[in-house]
Amino acid sequence: MPYAFVAESALLPPYPAYQCPAVILHGLEDEVVPVQTTQGLMTDGTQQADLTRAVFVHDKHGLDTPATLALLPPLISEFFQLEEGSGGSSAAIEVEKKYAVADAQEVEKKLLRQEDVQKVMEMMFIDSYWDSADNSLARQDSWLRLRAGLWELKTPIPASASGAGTAVYREATALEDVTATLRRVCPQAFLDLPPAATSTSQRLKGALQERGWAPFVTFGTKRRKYRCQGFTIDTDEASYGHAVLEVEAMCTTSSEVGAAESAIEQMAHALGLAAAGKARGKVEEYLLRYQPEKLGVIKAARQALREGK
Repeated sequence: MPYAFVAESALLPPYPAYQCPAVILHGLEDEVVPVQTTQGLMTDGTQQADLTRAVFVHDKHGLDTPATLALLPPLISEFFQLEEGSGGSSAAIEVEKKYAVADAQEVEKKLLRQEDVQKVMEMMFIDSYWDSADNSLARQDSWLRLRAGLWELKTPIPASASGAGTAVYREATALEDVTATLRRVCPQAFLDLPPAATSTSQRLKGALQERGWAPFVTFGTKRRKYRCQGFTIDTDEASYGHAVLEVEAMCTTSSEVGAAESAIEQMAHALGLAAAGKARGKVEEYLLRYQPEKLGVIKAARQALREGK
């Protein structure tokens, strides 16, 4: 290798200076490019980290094992927000419960002993949650998240508001659905928003900033993702020092929510999680520690929904 190659490489930035959302798929046993390279990108505080979701799989540099190849279609579909037979709408009903984990290794052992379980991947990403200065979304228990350059907006389903630890939301992920929901829940700010202003994730970000909206919390997450008996099970470690396990089921109609909640409780019991108690999610735990006033606004909104106000 000529030294000129080394000299030229030294002039380049440590990481590519891309300006668009990206997914990096890296093998944990990569024998050519150390996995620490991608891990460093996600922890160095660069702009690229905010735009990137890093996915780690048990594979080598070739990324050609059957498990990795099977992972590509859903990764591509999610990244490009492709729909599968849904008529173009990304709205779904997400039923989730979060649990405190006293012994993460023991829970993982129990999980891997379950029937039809698969460890899908590990990943790293940075989340920013947005709202207006006067808590336009918090006052409705709604959550606007930017992850790896892609937006998601969750709005509660009042009729399904249930006990502590359970959250039932309608989830919009396609950009057109996110903006349509913003117009519905915050009409004074977004009803006159022209389509061109929300044609890309970056333009929506600019429109939010023009209206005085900003992130009220930003943190990184290390996640291990499993599929088990129709559930998605995530173990999360947040960068500010909080760990939680989440069991999630997706429903297509509100009538399915009750059965999904019961099934989640049964899975939690099988993992020994029921006795450990339910836990706050990463955002709520952050707010409890650092922004209790905003958490109070959210709790008041949630209580009002339960009471049908």
